[in-house]
Amino acid sequence: MAEPIVPNVDESQSYEAQELAENIKAGEVKAPEIDVTADYEASKAFSGGASAQEAKNATSPKFRVSEQNSSSVNSSNTKGDPQYFRTMAADISNDESSVSEGVSDDLVKKALEKGQPG
Repeated sequence: MAEPIVPNVDESQSYEAQELAENIKAGEVKAPEIDVTADYEASKAFSGGASAQEAKNATSPKFRVSEQNSSSVNSSNTKGDPQYFRTMAADISNDESSVSEGVSDDLVKKALEKGQPG
């Protein structure tokens, strides 16, 4: 059974909702009808009874998904060995394309002075 929607103009959330409610009230626009019983019956078709394979097929992506590349980092090294982190920091700081190239202590002091309030 379809239930007619009767909008309350005073409780509309947005301009569009208020305008629609006023147009429905004035008879310019037909109010939408909701058939709760039909929606409930249609929802029964989607719930229950699906096998695991059917569920997997319904939720699997419709495109090819690439496999994740394995990382070269040995997870046993990352569990708190300070020497591992020192080596990693040295590798990063010895990188020739380092961003800190050309930054001197004088430049840092000037930047700090300019950043001071007052």
